[in-house]
Amino acid sequence: MTARAPHTSTAPAAPETPVERLRLLLRLRDAYRAGQPLPAEALDLVAESVNLLETGAEPGEALGLIRGPGEEHPARTVARERARAWLAVALKATPGGSAWARAKGLAVALGRFEAGTWPRWRALEEPPARATEQQAALFRAMKAATRAGVALPASARALLRLAER
Repeated sequence: MTARAPHTSTAPAAPETPVERLRLLLRLRDAYRAGQPLPAEALDLVAESVNLLETGAEPGEALGLIRGPGEEHPARTVARERARAWLAVALKATPGGSAWARAKGLAVALGRFEAGTWPRWRALEEPPARATEQQAALFRAMKAATRAGVALPASARALLRLAER
C-alpha cells in the first residue's frame, strides 16, 4: 500500500451556524444521490467531523449542529424554508392575472390538496407522474412541513407574502 499525501482543500471554510452546516450536508446528500460532483466544502466538513468523532465528540457536536439556548432545531428551520420555497413554486404555477388572484387560487387549491389529495399521497416519496406542476409543488411543500412539524400558511394574504419575498 502506498502512502498518499494529505489532502488540502481550497474550499471555503465550513459554515458557522448549525442551519448553514445542515444546508451544506443536505447539498452533499443531494449531490451524491444525483450522481453529481460532491461539494468540496461539504466533504471538508465531513472530514473535520470524523476527526472530532475520533476524539470522542458527540455526533451533533462534531457536525456543528448543536443549538444555542432558545434556538430552533436546524432541521425544522431548513424544512420550513423548503416548504416556503415549494409554495412559491406552486404560486407561480397557479393561474391568475395578478399575484393576488394567484394567491387566492392557491389558497383554495391548498385547502383541497390538504383535505383530499394529501391523505392519499402522504406515504409516497415523490408525487405521482400524473401530478400537475402545482400539485407536485404542494406535495413537496407538505412533505417538508410535515417533517418539520409546521403548518403551511393557508390564507391568500400569507401566500401573497411568499410571492413578495
